[in-house]
Amino acid sequence: MTAPLIKAEGLTRVYQLRRGLFGKPTPVRAVDGVSLNVMPGEALGIVGESGSGKSTLGRMLLGIDPAQAGRVTFESRSMPEFGTAEWRALRAKMQLVYQDPLAALDRRLTIAAQIGEPLDIHDLLRRTNARPASRR
Repeated sequence: MTAPLIKAEGLTRVYQLRRGLFGKPTPVRAVDGVSLNVMPGEALGIVGESGSGKSTLGRMLLGIDPAQAGRVTFESRSMPEFGTAEWRALRAKMQLVYQDPLAALDRRLTIAAQIGEPLDIHDLLRRTNARPASRR
């Protein structure tokens, strides 16, 4: 049997919400004990109300936000520490795609420029096949 590409076990993230200047902090559970497996070739869609923790969960899966409890593994290895060279190399293999098309797409750029941007950033195109950024 194939191992999960990404595996999350018991992810939890709690924020402290303060009402007013002198209000007592109240814990808000954005993500509470989430576990999941994503197998190679699968896509994961997370659906829920605004404020239900979808983006927080996605950011924890990518190692952008730390989990206060639980752990994430990618290809059976622990997620590298945020900002390290190993983390940046791994991030070139995965991304979040947000549901809001107005936030996800930049209307000032052509579709070709938007598709080409991550290829340029991660140097995935041979320079002979790439168009200069100034011509996009």
